[in-house]
Amino acid sequence: LEINVNMTSSSNNVSPMVDLQRTSATLVNNIIDKQASTTTTGFNVPLKFVAETEPRGSHGASHISRVITLDADSVGLRVLLEANVPDVCDFQLYFRTGTSDELLNEKNYTLATTENILPKDNNPTIFREYRYLIGGQGGTMAAFTKYQIKIVMRSTNQALVPKFQSLRAIALSV
Repeated sequence: LEINVNMTSSSNNVSPMVDLQRTSATLVNNIIDKQASTTTTGFNVPLKFVAETEPRGSHGASHISRVITLDADSVGLRVLLEANVPDVCDFQLYFRTGTSDELLNEKNYTLATTENILPKDNNPTIFREYRYLIGGQGGTMAAFTKYQIKIVMRSTNQALVPKFQSLRAIALSV
């Protein structure tokens, strides 16, 4: 860290000074990338690419929810997510479901598609609601009693990252 300071005084009897014992700096480095398995414009290729549908993907920034256990069988999920997404960023939402006798940590994820296409925004105070209806209107998924959600954040600039304000998931039954 290098700081250049230009100090002046309007008085010949007073000299400006800096107290170095009271200075501090907080520096942040976001660990985020945008990966692909092969050379593609706008993406980087890691040494060992692992798809995000696998139980443990290789992207640098992801949020994985805890496993949610339900009292009754469900056949779909409604996911609402408020996000601020700058121009150089995007994110993907994945999910996995299972029954009470399955180990969810060993199952693969499935990519969810958004219901609405929203514009990106460089203003960090604007959050837009992304909506997902997993399983469709009638609930076409196999019945499940537990689920987990993963959000993979991607960016080509470590200083600009997607930010999330709220994540709500509603299990749907017929």
